[in-house]
Amino acid sequence: ETPAEPDSLETKTDPQPARETLEQAEFFQQAGNPEAALAELERAVELEPKNPQLVEALGSALFQHERFEEARRRFRHLIELQPRDAMAYTRLAMTSYATDRFDEFESALGLAMEIDPDLPEMLHFMGKVNLDQERNYDAGRIFSKLVEMEPENVQNLLALALCLFRGGQTAAARDTYERALQLDPENEI
Repeated sequence: ETPAEPDSLETKTDPQPARETLEQAEFFQQAGNPEAALAELERAVELEPKNPQLVEALGSALFQHERFEEARRRFRHLIELQPRDAMAYTRLAMTSYATDRFDEFESALGLAMEIDPDLPEMLHFMGKVNLDQERNYDAGRIFSKLVEMEPENVQNLLALALCLFRGGQTAAARDTYERALQLDPENEI
């Protein structure tokens, strides 16, 4: 899905083995064997260390297993392979935050913002960090922007409603919660 850099033959790989590996890893994951999925991805990256799709998948799997330091190293490598990929910097920012490397977190997030200031994943992560740090106004601005970009996204509406509620704007928070419930009546909020 993510193309190799056009002027670098070293990063070009045959997508078929990568796709098969990812499918096999997904099979193991769905079968309830996350360790086999991780082993499959690690083996694939050993065979194709310059395949950004595999490096990203392995980093993501490591992150999901809360092996944050290993994931951070994979995402740093992903940035070497794709230095203009905002999502790679966002993933590095997430792992840096999880490992308390706040200088690297801020740097990676700043670069992601510079590359693509409207990347929903990056904005969502920024909003979550602001919520965690009880910077409700900043989080509210971010989630408001996300709601504009993705008006049907219930999670963004719920996060915005929380920001509004914490900020003392109870009527606006109630309206936002009601909108979320209209989209997802089964949501237990």
